[in-house]
Amino acid sequence: MIGYFDTSAIVPLVIAEPGSARCAQLWTACDIRVASMLVVAEAHAALALALRIERLTAVEHRSAVALLNRRLNELDLVSPTREIVDLAAELALSQSLRGYDAVHAATAVAVRAPDLVVISGDQALLSAATGLGLATSDSLADVRL
Repeated sequence: MIGYFDTSAIVPLVIAEPGSARCAQLWTACDIRVASMLVVAEAHAALALALRIERLTAVEHRSAVALLNRRLNELDLVSPTREIVDLAAELALSQSLRGYDAVHAATAVAVRAPDLVVISGDQALLSAATGLGLATSDSLADVRL
């Protein structure tokens, strides 16, 4: 299985969040893990926010960043080409997506394969991916919020 991981499925791999266990299961189940290069900035920003709001201590933040960097090195990162960005612009309108979710959806379309599964906890992205004919897995499916 090829897993396309958006940021909402990467961050729970490095800090405890709802869906962490499911994200870890999905990560392990994938033979290939793919993401937009966008996850680098997004995930680091999420960890920085967790530090600013004191959800993480400085020591926990450093540990989470180190683990994040290891996870990022295990991903095949896709650079946002002009074609991906143009498709993202279209998807932002047609699928009612925020900018970064549109880039994730467009990137998943660009790497489309028969065994590709889009893994996310973002319902708008999952809905758009399903509408685009992509298989999906909700990283929060078994989580009670």
